[in-house]
Amino acid sequence: QLVLHIAGESRRRWLADLEPYGLSPHLARALGVVARHADDPPRLADLAERLRITPRSATEVVDGLARPI
Repeated sequence: QLVLHIAGESRRRWLADLEPYGLSPHLARALGVVARHADDPPRLADLAERLRITPRSATEVVDGLARPI
């Protein structure tokens, strides 16, 4: 129960940290992948693989990152 409580509190804090930037957790993860490979940005298929999502979902994530805040 304590582990679940700590996990929930950690998630709430993470969401609060992301909120001013208009980022959801999945957008933050994608941005992290892109930032770590800034010298050689990953192709959409590579991003999907690294995030363990379908290429179609990766397209939606990239579209989400491209939206103005």
